[in-house]
Amino acid sequence: MHDTSLTTAVDDSLSTWLLTAGWEFEAVAELVEAFSRELVREGIPVIRLRLTLRTLHPQLVGITYTWESGKDGVDRFEAPHSILATDDYRNSPYAAIFEGAGGDAAPAGRAGCRPGISGA
Repeated sequence: MHDTSLTTAVDDSLSTWLLTAGWEFEAVAELVEAFSRELVREGIPVIRLRLTLRTLHPQLVGITYTWESGKDGVDRFEAPHSILATDDYRNSPYAAIFEGAGGDAAPAGRAGCRPGISGA
């Protein structure tokens, strides 16, 4: 039987962090960086965390924030609507996810959208 006590403790700690310290950030990039560092502090081996927010902006389909271990700050990418017509987008896991297939979906010919996670 799997011992879930550590998982529950980490879940509780992260939930508490999000509901307390998480509300203190004024910018999304600051929240992403701080939460990423909190995950690492909790012993979760995060190498990269990416948050993509879809928008209702006339020029942007979404904004992506990426934190990488060993780097300061967070990279921000503003995706124009024109990106939706590119092969890079259509062949990416984002296309399937944004079209409602869920987090484990994969475009045709791909094994899954999370190839870097083993044992998931």
